Amino acid sequence: MYTGVYLGYTLVYMRAQGTMSGMSHRETLLGAARELLHEKGLSRTTARDLTEVSGANLRSIGYHFGSKDELMTQVLAQICAEWTAGPVEASRVEGGSPQERMLAAVRTMLADLPGKRDDYFAYLDGVVEARQNSKLSGQLTQSLSQSLDSIAGAISEATPTLSPGVDMLLARLLVAVHDGLMLQVAVADDAALHDIEELVSALAGLGVTLAAALEFPGAADTLHTLIGEP
Repeated sequence: MYTGVYLGYTLVYMRAQGTMSGMSHRETLLGAARELLHEKGLSRTTARDLTEVSGANLRSIGYHFGSKDELMTQVLAQICAEWTAGPVEASRVEGGSPQERMLAAVRTMLADLPGKRDDYFAYLDGVVEARQNSKLSGQLTQSLSQSLDSIAGAISEATPTLSPGVDMLLARLLVAVHDGLMLQVAVADDAALHDIEELVSALAGLGVTLAAALEFPGAADTLHTLIGEP
């Protein structure tokens, strides 16, 4: 993992070689903020760290994001959105059946997990910090809500016959599965995903079974009671 000083030199070198010429100051700051979240965490990253790593100045942070805290929060929101984007895109298999779409989404979700370990730790750091920061808590809640909406939309698109509200219930369950598996990967490394295809089949089958089960009268209301209202 990069140290702050090394990463700072790396970004300066890239700019000197012209490899970052296509990147805006905003994108450079977002990239530096993510690296610092991986390395130092949310509360330990300072505005000076950001300027050293990105090569930008303090005024640039204020101009593009308003404050260092807002910049870091936007990176956390970006991380949350990226977790959703891959599986949702994979679910849009042209001409695929609901089960095939579910399989594609779950396979993508599982395949992405090992490469997102640093992002997950950074996000957890933000969740812990949000307990003492109501503004951050509100922004993370909004990011989660947007991710759920995106997943529910993909489920509804793949299975348009579902009763109203079932798509969101399934979305919440899938997010819970994702977060649980990510925690296992974080603790047990890639051993938690020793047989991806086996997990894919189990999770896809669970999703299809739940979708069917929730069509029975009262099933959705029962699940709402069990997992709580959004």
